[in-house]
Amino acid sequence: MAYKFYIESSVNCVFVLHYGAFHVDDSLNQYREMIIHPQYHANMNVLREVLSTSLPNEFGFEFFSKKTPERYKDIEPIMGKSKVAWVLGSGKDYATMHQFTLTKRFGPLSHIERKPFRTIADAKVWLDIPADYEINYDASDA
Repeated sequence: MAYKFYIESSVNCVFVLHYGAFHVDDSLNQYREMIIHPQYHANMNVLREVLSTSLPNEFGFEFFSKKTPERYKDIEPIMGKSKVAWVLGSGKDYATMHQFTLTKRFGPLSHIERKPFRTIADAKVWLDIPADYEINYDASDA
């Protein structure tokens, strides 16, 4: 587990920081922790920061289209209608997450909007988070 997260209901968002080695199950495990957290409620957005690490090599179109629906089938209905912003540190990771958005656009998980970004500022705009809101991962109690 190389991530930490905190929930900020005042901006309707769960902030996730990935660091160190990003394991193929990290996002899945983080979602499992998130949906049982007492501060979490359906329809919250997620800002997933992956600036200081890289996505797993397993991630790609085939993984997302064939394995992801089964892996997330019990989690995403609980999440409701939400947005997930992936803030990525490399062009390669941006392209990988763009593939993910394409595979989920018309499937059973399409009620969740996903979008890759290169900057936190752009992700905050998309998630309707005030520009002056300071992300504080030290507030994490997860």
